[in-house]
Amino acid sequence: MTVFILFFILWVLFAGAVNGTVLATGAVVSALLWLFGYRVLGYRARFERRFFRKLWGAVRYLGYLLVEILK
Repeated sequence: MTVFILFFILWVLFAGAVNGTVLATGAVVSALLWLFGYRVLGYRARFERRFFRKLWGAVRYLGYLLVEILK
């Protein structure tokens, strides 16, 4: 479900405007992308959990990298 929300947020951000048509189209397209990932690519919720565990390490690394670059 997290991927669906991420797709939807990206759709709204890239659309540049927020109205009923953009929201409805974004919901449909996001659902279709999520369904494609689930059925064809074999995406499962356990991948989301693994992603969020690794995301914290990536954020820490990017912070460290930024500090080293700015030194």
